[in-house]
Amino acid sequence: MAIHYIAADPPAPWSRADSLASWRWRVTPEINLFLEETKMVLEKLKAILAEHSDADPSEITAATTFESLGIDSLDTVEMVMEMEDDLGVELELDEKVETVGDMVKFIESKLDK
Repeated sequence: MAIHYIAADPPAPWSRADSLASWRWRVTPEINLFLEETKMVLEKLKAILAEHSDADPSEITAATTFESLGIDSLDTVEMVMEMEDDLGVELELDEKVETVGDMVKFIESKLDK
């Protein structure tokens, strides 16, 4: 997926006296789709993590480490297999992931291909 930037509509008529604070920012459809996809992957991963540990899904964030949840490498492989089934994509874990956010980024990179 290509990175899209948030588009801004400058006030009309534009003058140097206008500040960036007066711009109206809007989220493009591509950004919105990206944000929804990221949220979906994170929520699925949080549910799987809650099953593999006794953690409350609401307490799991992108910065949460697998080590803090008591998740070992075997658990990580099992989670990846569950995500493959849920998302219908092959996820070959070819890099080290330490946090939930790292795993979300890894999964999203595989979804984009």
